[in-house]
Amino acid sequence: MPFEWDVDLLSGYKSSFLDNRSRRPATNRFFGCDTPGVDEAIGRGGFDAFMVSGLGREDVLAGRHGLPAENLPVLIRGDSQLAGRRRAPLRLAKELVYPRLLGLFDGFLYVGRRNHDYLRHYGLAEERLFVSPHCCRQRLVRRAGRRRSPSAR
Repeated sequence: MPFEWDVDLLSGYKSSFLDNRSRRPATNRFFGCDTPGVDEAIGRGGFDAFMVSGLGREDVLAGRHGLPAENLPVLIRGDSQLAGRRRAPLRLAKELVYPRLLGLFDGFLYVGRRNHDYLRHYGLAEERLFVSPHCCRQRLVRRAGRRRSPSAR
């Protein structure tokens, strides 16, 4: 059964969809998004800032360099946490590369304390961090698809 939103999420907002020309489209693969129209869409959008979600894709990193010349601030939102002990070579590589990579962005939206601690661990100043918690709707849906009454919550 295909997933459907029960609320129209686009009404009242200007929106557009970009072509993904990746040979293997996916949002969970580093090269899974190839959207050549993104720079143009950002340029004509009249935005005050631009938010990307996570660092796990090449298009996010490439897009950071292709933003319009008006110095549009780019915020990154993620939910990474400090992992358990990693192998020394990976840990060292990340300690060397990550601060420079994170330095490409203007601000960071963290979802909770562990994500905040992760960003501070990589040397980000507190004034560049902004809380942006995950949200969920109050209305819950049972497996059968019926809405639960307020008293059943």
